[in-house]
Amino acid sequence: TYAQLTWTRGGLSLSADAQGSAATSIVRLGSTDGYIYTTKPATIVDLVAVYDFEQGALFNAPWAYGLRATLTVNNVTDAFARNTLTDRGELLARNPGHTEVNDINPAYEWTQGRAFRLSVSKSFSL
Repeated sequence: TYAQLTWTRGGLSLSADAQGSAATSIVRLGSTDGYIYTTKPATIVDLVAVYDFEQGALFNAPWAYGLRATLTVNNVTDAFARNTLTDRGELLARNPGHTEVNDINPAYEWTQGRAFRLSVSKSFSL
């Protein structure tokens, strides 16, 4: 699932988006070593703020023409995917309790951690 909300006024633009997906499982039905390994991806929220100095009312000077600043915050909540492992013993006892697995599933490693990015750009016209 994916949702985006954007608000713009003058030279300021704010955008928030959220994305999430369902859990995936790897099932091994061995007689002595069966397990279910489940990965539940994190719901990721990103924020982007853009200020266009040329269109904004704060600066009305020639140096501001073509100047833009963008602040991006990826994974605002610092969410992580959750990996769980239900082993054969738990399956046989009909106890669906899960134990946390400390390894990172490479398929979802990109969701790990919060990131900040600030960029400032200036365009010139001749």
